[in-house]
Amino acid sequence: MSKVLTVIPTINLWKEYTEPCLKSVISNNTLKFLIIDNGSVDETKEELPKLLLKRDDIDYVINYENWGCARTWNYGMKIGFEDGFDYVLILNNDVLLHPNCVDRLVERFQRKDPDVVLVSAMDIRGECIVPSDIFKKDDKEKEKVSESENPNFAAFMVNKKFWKKVGEFDEGFFPAYFEDNDMHYRIKLAGLKAVCYPPALFYHYGSRTQNDLRYPGGLVPSNQFLKNRDYYISKWGGMPGQEKFIHPFNDKSKSIKWTKQKEEKL
Repeated sequence: MSKVLTVIPTINLWKEYTEPCLKSVISNNTLKFLIIDNGSVDETKEELPKLLLKRDDIDYVINYENWGCARTWNYGMKIGFEDGFDYVLILNNDVLLHPNCVDRLVERFQRKDPDVVLVSAMDIRGECIVPSDIFKKDDKEKEKVSESENPNFAAFMVNKKFWKKVGEFDEGFFPAYFEDNDMHYRIKLAGLKAVCYPPALFYHYGSRTQNDLRYPGGLVPSNQFLKNRDYYISKWGGMPGQEKFIHPFNDKSKSIKWTKQKEEKL
């Protein structure tokens, strides 16, 4: 039996998404939860402490500012692997997992395939009339579907080798966008693999946290997307799929584990 830490970043939307997401995560493996709240202003702040009175498998962190995707994911992975978990599962809060999803992800890791360091679930919202249909789908039907090397970062699991060989997500991508592309490219540069495993099913409402999170002046600003895009191009010499560099910023002194936060600590 494996030990899995499930990390769920949140910003608002407790009743709409976070609570249903949490309830959908079950497993025959040893499962613990870490919920990281990035500055919610709704009932999330009140509901998280209540969970600790009901369940001993949940811990949480309440931030008063938005850490962004990369920093939040890094924090969860660091906690997980330092505490001896075999795998860390990272979920958007606007997803629902098939009852076998977690165990399917663990199943994929336990094959003799040492190059695989990240496994994502497969989003089948297009096959669901309503979100709750995900709970009734036959995951065995997907066993004959070929896996792809295009992981979905809304629901993904990593192992200790990922943490050791590839390292942290780059927090220079803030609050979101392109941190996943950056990581996927670095995994490839390391000679390792990230895959999407079809029998592990989930439903993604679709960027609900980002769409419903209002910053001063409106939704997540498009100039932030452009800033992250430009940072990616500067770092790798092109857009995702068009990279020209094999070292960050074409600097041979920088390894694939280089991140902006590590540079700033020097």
